[in-house]
Formats: sequence, structure tokens, C-alpha cells
Amino acid sequence: MKIFTIAAILVWASLAGQGLADAPPITFTVQPTEPDENGPLIYAVMGAESGNEPATGRFWAAVKFTNTLGVDLRLNKIRLSFLTGFIPIVRDFPRDKTVIPNATLTDGLIDEGTSGGIDEIVVLNLPAPFAVVVSLYFDTYTDPVSVQRALTPYVPAVPGGRYFFHADEGDLGPGEYFSDSHAHGTDKDTGLGNQHLGADWKVYRLLGGGESSTVRSGGTSSVNADHLGWGIPIRALSDGVVLRTSLGWVNNPTAGTRAFQKLAEDTGEAIQDVKVTRLGPKDSAKPKLADPSRAATLTRLPGGNFQISVWDMANGGRQLTRLGSSLPAESADLVTDIEIDELAEDPQDARITRVVTTFRLTNGNLRAVVWSISSDGQTVGRLGQEDWALGDFSEMSLMKMSATRFATAVRDAAGNLRVAVWEVVGDNPYKRIDDSAGGATSVNITALTGTRLVASMRASDGLLKVIVWDYSARAGPIYTLTRKGEQTGGAISRVVAAKTKHKNEDDVNVVSCVTAARTSPGGLLQVTRWLPAANGQSIAAESQVNGPAILDSALAMCRAAGDNVTTASLLTAGGVFKINLWGTPDFTETPPETTFQFSAQNQDVAVNRISIDEPTSAQFFAATRTPGGNLKIMIWDYANGGGNAVYVLHGNCRVLYAHLQDGSVDANVIKAGAIVGAGQVLGRMGNSGASGAPHTHIHSDRLASVYDIDQMIADEASEDHLPTIGPRPLPFSNARAMRLSEIQPGGETSGLNSFATLNGHGMYDVALGIRPRINTRYVAHSLGNVAPNGLKDSLQTLPPFGGPWPAVGTALTSSPSGTRLYIRGGNYPVNQLFTTPMTIRRYDFYEADGTVTIQR
Repeated sequence: MKIFTIAAILVWASLAGQGLADAPPITFTVQPTEPDENGPLIYAVMGAESGNEPATGRFWAAVKFTNTLGVDLRLNKIRLSFLTGFIPIVRDFPRDKTVIPNATLTDGLIDEGTSGGIDEIVVLNLPAPFAVVVSLYFDTYTDPVSVQRALTPYVPAVPGGRYFFHADEGDLGPGEYFSDSHAHGTDKDTGLGNQHLGADWKVYRLLGGGESSTVRSGGTSSVNADHLGWGIPIRALSDGVVLRTSLGWVNNPTAGTRAFQKLAEDTGEAIQDVKVTRLGPKDSAKPKLADPSRAATLTRLPGGNFQISVWDMANGGRQLTRLGSSLPAESADLVTDIEIDELAEDPQDARITRVVTTFRLTNGNLRAVVWSISSDGQTVGRLGQEDWALGDFSEMSLMKMSATRFATAVRDAAGNLRVAVWEVVGDNPYKRIDDSAGGATSVNITALTGTRLVASMRASDGLLKVIVWDYSARAGPIYTLTRKGEQTGGAISRVVAAKTKHKNEDDVNVVSCVTAARTSPGGLLQVTRWLPAANGQSIAAESQVNGPAILDSALAMCRAAGDNVTTASLLTAGGVFKINLWGTPDFTETPPETTFQFSAQNQDVAVNRISIDEPTSAQFFAATRTPGGNLKIMIWDYANGGGNAVYVLHGNCRVLYAHLQDGSVDANVIKAGAIVGAGQVLGRMGNSGASGAPHTHIHSDRLASVYDIDQMIADEASEDHLPTIGPRPLPFSNARAMRLSEIQPGGETSGLNSFATLNGHGMYDVALGIRPRINTRYVAHSLGNVAPNGLKDSLQTLPPFGGPWPAVGTALTSSPSGTRLYIRGGNYPVNQLFTTPMTIRRYDFYEADGTVTIQR
């Protein structure tokens, strides 16, 4: 478990001078760190793993320098020398990194977090050394260049300098403990990482023999409500101010799957058919989720003409606006089939400014048209066009190969597959070359690269066939389209395809073709990933999985911005729209992970034409035709980010509480600027957003500065959010803990257990079982009673500290002072007079709204 460490970024601003010397001429500056700028570096205090062991500290650093010497510099070692007043404690970290002139190197001394990995986190015995010397060793230089900094423990800038644990012991049953199921690591090269020092918190129950489970006795791991933590209140670590909330995300339907959520929709004019393409930037320059993104629809109107419309997605996809449209085509352009794809983009604003469309004209020929889109999306204008005199054809597929190249596939009048590659010169498209294959009744083209494409089709024998072509444009007007390898699949009635990417067994990115077909017989959705050989001479099916039953005439697929593939289909029952996201195998895993379906809770009303694309990562733009014949646009999000979440300013840090239950965020903390107190309920543990099971993710980022709270809230709501200078630990207080795997039944009162106190301590390297130490009283009418509905395990035979006691009066007189009384469900035929204010809660059951009812 890699949880609480802190980055001290040592920045070498420049290297001055030339030639060799005893040590390279390096000057040091220190990036601002706690507790003040250019002050001591920080280590994090980690909780003892039992009462018989001491607490420790953890330290790591990231070094950065720029080579301005004019010659290569090779870093061969980083040394940390910790000064104790006696013999220094020295840790060496071998390196073999060459930095060319004018290049910058950032090197993080971190734990890679993998079994057998290089652990570069330094464990410090307490009291810790008072200073550390960081030294860099370079080839050809006899001496290192070094810098010394004082060391100090990290203390949060909050009242008392400590965080309360984010939950209440009274919300746990006997033998249950909080622990982190996943600690978020760092980037090996930079020393920083997304959500570094954060953890995913769950509730565990002891099974004995060092084993534990997050699922209630008799429960099922795939059922959200069977997880012990489901619905447990999540509380503020300290006093603070709400900076931002993320609300309105549905719960993922089951543990292990994620929900597609419809964010927005719009219904338009009457249409006959619709196709869609994203108009977002390149994958390497995606906007943030909150940024506007765009898509374009190509609709075939009832009269046989067509129209292009530009749509803007804003507010994280929850706002949908039609910006502009082309004029409806004149009568000479009456069409029967349509396709559209992105083509080129403006490097200045990273927006697609040209698209290409293909039409099947009423005379049976194919027409390719290039269109321009104004930067504001208001104007769509026709540029150049070219007709392919096929005479007649019955199917059509289109896909971009590069900014000025696209490919088409059709089923010609003779019933054969015809593949063509087109080049755009200036504003005009030109068909450069085409090739043909055997008979086909369903055709699709997938461009894997700018020079390779794969055609998928239902061959004349009814089987799925995929064929690889390579394209080349030589000097002069010579173009070649070479048919390479091919492979046959099972019997199908229809096929669509898209490209995706993944890492192979050598950890190299490769692109592949994924087909979605309707099996025949059976009518099931079948997703297959096909990987061409490097030379294209063969193509093999590497994975396959079946999905739900679908209609033959309604199947769509889109390329993914990430490593996944999306299919949209119509369920056979009632023609209901359904969207699925499929993962592709990860060959970096051992054994390789197979293709799998991510999603479930994702269907909508009946439609009868569909097209889908992915404008931004994990957000999908679906264009459909309703049974009434009208255009319907939907934006779907694949359980992205932290789901229902609260961002709170605690001192000088922004703390994220993520994946909360749908509708559970407390009304008092929904609005930015709300004041929260330590221990105040923020929401309930759930399974929303990018979450695989019920849990709560928490991590802390140190803000670059703290200023007027209203301005901070405004900045946090902006595109870039508040700037941060790195993650910070979460040292807890008011809790007891020891290794989860070593806790024996009986809790703290068992002589077999030795709990340590967390008092400004964090977790690292080991899963601790944590009971927040609050003076809480437990009452159960019968120590031998069985939990109602099996929601909790049976009580222990001996009450742990604080209960459970068989009667309210006994608990009040026998337990330490406190203001919380937790009563197990049952009948208590006694009257009890409370002389002091007392919070009373039934601790083994909650209503859907979080309330409880205590009855006689």
C-alpha cells in the first residue's frame, strides 16, 4: 500500500559553464514546500502497524535539472544522506540517464508500487534526522553536486494540525474495520502522480485466519447493497469550506460494472437517416471534460436531400446546443445513403474545421464532398466534390485515414466489395485508386493508419471476413492499393467495425480492428478484436465475446478516444436503444485480460436508426431517428471521474471525497461556499463515477496559494481549476489501528490484539484495520441475537470496548462518557430517561434516505 509520502521537488535551474571539472556547475533552487517557501523538506509520519511497534516516517524527493552545458550529461547515481548528529544514513539510487543539451530531466525517487519493483521510498526511524543532503553524480565528474535541506514532519494547516478519520465507529458493526483497498501511486519519471497519496476506502469484516471480506455474510460481491460500506456516512476530515461539488451521477448498477448516464438530449426535425462524427481535437490534445466539444450530424431529409448541423457540448456534456447548419441540398443532390467523418483540424484552436461526406446519389453513383466549418460552428460551407461513376451500389462505408486522406468501401452493382482511397488536394477530393474483393452483403471500412485499412464484410457464404489493404502514394501520379492478409469468422447477418489501440506483450502501442456483428442464427451482438501482423500478410482474431440480442438493421460502432470500443444497438425486444462499452485485451497483464463488457445501466426509448461517436474521452454523442421519424440527439457519459463528489478546502489543501452514493450528498454542503465542520456528514459511501465497487476515494492536493474564498470558488469552477503544487498526506487522529490481517475476534479487548493509536499518523505499505476512536456506546437487547436480514454479522460473545451491552441503562453507566448511543434492532421493553443530550441511532440498518427508526 503506497499512501502517505510527500514530494520535495528539487529544481536545478540551469547548468552554467563549459568543460569538465570536479563537479558540474549546478545551482539549486527549491520549489515551495511545507511549511514555508524554501523551508525544510517534509517527511510523513506513518502509523505503527501494531501497539508493539513504533511509528515511522517516509521521505521521497524528485530532482529536476536542465542541461545547458552544450554536451551530453549522464546521471549515474542519486544519493540521499540523512544527517542525524552521528553517522549519516546514506541511500544510493543507481541511474543510467543521459540528458542531451538543453533538455530537462525530472527523476522521482518513488516506490514503483509493483511486486519486486525498486523501492526508493526511504523509511525513517523516529525521531527523524534533522536534515538531508541530496547529491547528483554524473559520468566524467569526480565529485557530485549537492544541496542540503532541513527535514520536518508534515502537519496539516488545519485546527490542531490533525485530521479526524472520515467515518464514525458507530457506523461499523462488530468485527468491522475501515481499510484502504487501493493506494494510488505516482509517476516514476516525475515523482508526481494523479491522486498520489490518495486511497480507496472500504469496510472489511474479519473472516479469521488473516482473511477479511468487504461483503456482508451471505451477500454477493456484485450487489452494491451487500458491501459493508454501502451507505455509510462519510464525514469531513476537518473544518473547511466547500469549493465545488459534482452531482447527479447515477449509481453504477452492480459492483464490477459501470453505468452509462444520459447527460443531455434534444429532439429535432423529421429525418429519414442520420450519421454523426466528432469534431473534437486530436487525442493528444483533448480538452478537459468541462470544456465545450463538438459533433456534426449529417441527416437525410424526407424529400431525399441532406443537411449538416454542428452541435456544441458544454458544461461537462450536460448542455447541448445546435450552433449552425448547412442549407438543405438542392434537388440535384437527392440521395439515398449518407456517411460523414472528420477530416482536418485547425492547429491554432485544435478544432476540426473540415469534414468529408459521401452520398449515394439517385443515379447510383457515389459523391464525395469536402465541407468547411467556421470556428464558431455557425457556418457550414461546401468546398470541392468528386463523383465515382459506379453506376449503382447498395452499401457504403467511410473513414478518415489522415487529415487529407480517407477511404470508402461499397458493395457494387455486381455484389462485390469495392475499396477506394481518396486524397484531398486543396479543397477538392480525388479518388486515387480502388480495388475489389468477392461478393458481400454488408461492408465496412476501418482505417488503422494513414497507409493501412481493413475491410470487414459478410461474404457471399454468410461468414464474416476481414481483409487487410496497404496503400502507398509514390512520387508522381502512381498509387498502389495492395491486398494483404485476410481471415474468416463465423456466420453473421450484419457487421460494423472501428479501430482501437492497446499495448502488446512488449508494452508497445498497436492499433487493431474491432468488429461488431449480428450472429446468424441467434441474432446476438458479437464483438471481435482483430490484429494484423506487422507486415499485413495475416490478420488474426485475438478475442471475442457475445452481447445481447439485437435487431439486424440497427447496429452502430465508434472508434474510441481511449483504449475501448463502443457499440450502440437496438435490443430485439421493443427496439430499445442500448449502448455498450467494450474493453480490449491488455497484454501487459499476466495472463492477458480478455475483452469484456463494461456497462449495463444504459438504455433509452425506442429508435430505429442510430449513429454514435466519441467527441471527448468517455463521452458519447448518439444521433438517432425515433419511431415517429424525428431526429433525436443524446449525450451519454461512461461513469467518468469521481462521480458524486465534494471538494473541500481544509486549511491550504483541497480534499476530494469521491464516488458518493447517488442523491446522498448532504443538502447543507451542496453549494460552493458552504461551511463544514470536522465530522460533519458530506454524503454516503457509494459506487458512482469511475468506480468498480462501493468505496470512497479521498486525496489531498496542496494549493499553490490561499486567497479570497469567493475568488477561489470562482477559480475552482473555471476551466483549469485551482492550481496545486503537489499531493499531501492524510495523517489521521482519533483512531485505533493494527494490521488488518492480524486482528483477532474480540477487537481491542482481546489479549491477542495490540492496537496502536493514530494521532497525526497516516498509512503506508500495509493495510491497517482502522476503528475511529470515538466514545460511542453500543446496545443490543440480546448478545446472541442474529442481525436483521443478515445486514451485519452476529455480535461477538464478549462486548468490545463500548459495548454492545444488553440494556440501555447498562451502557450509560458502564461505558465512557460520550454523546452517541447506537442501538441494535430489537425490542427493548423498558423506559429510559436521558438526562443529557444524546444522539441515538440504530447501527445495523438505515432507511434509503439515511434515517433510522428506533421502536420498542
